[in-house]
Amino acid sequence: MTREEFSIIVKGLKAVYTDVKFIPDKDAFNVWYAMLCDVPYEVMSLATQMYMAKGRFAPTIADLRERVEIITKRDDEQAELSAWGLVSKAIRDSTYHSKERFEELPPLVKEAVGTAENLHNWGLSDISSVETVIQSNFIKAYRNVVARSKQMEGLPQNILQKIETIKSNALQIGVNDAKENE
Repeated sequence: MTREEFSIIVKGLKAVYTDVKFIPDKDAFNVWYAMLCDVPYEVMSLATQMYMAKGRFAPTIADLRERVEIITKRDDEQAELSAWGLVSKAIRDSTYHSKERFEELPPLVKEAVGTAENLHNWGLSDISSVETVIQSNFIKAYRNVVARSKQMEGLPQNILQKIETIKSNALQIGVNDAKENE
């Protein structure tokens, strides 16, 4: 969303919520924009309308992000079954092609599977184990991965980038520490 589009949304909010403390100046506008700029204009416009329809008080950034999540929410149970379907298909061809099948999986599914070696080992398991124990364990792991992803999902892109920078710096420190201990 551009600054101009966000300005339109703020004008609408200020027309409904007339408290002078609500986004009172350019600095406040900049903070709000920084926290919401990653949301597409159409989605933010709808989220704002949803909030204005029921909200008695001026919204917070979190209030608007909650509405954005409602608009963009996926059906979790269906997503789990779809994810398992992808894994199940990959397992069938993983005896000799586990690395290729693993790389074809979507990022959250790959994270829940863990490694191509896991996929290979599951392919060597008997079908009853795959359809019961392995499926159950995968679904649990996938739920955890999705839950972590959802915690990050509502954050603005600039914050996510900073988190990734910090993670990669911490990883690099860990690699350097391991080399020093050798």
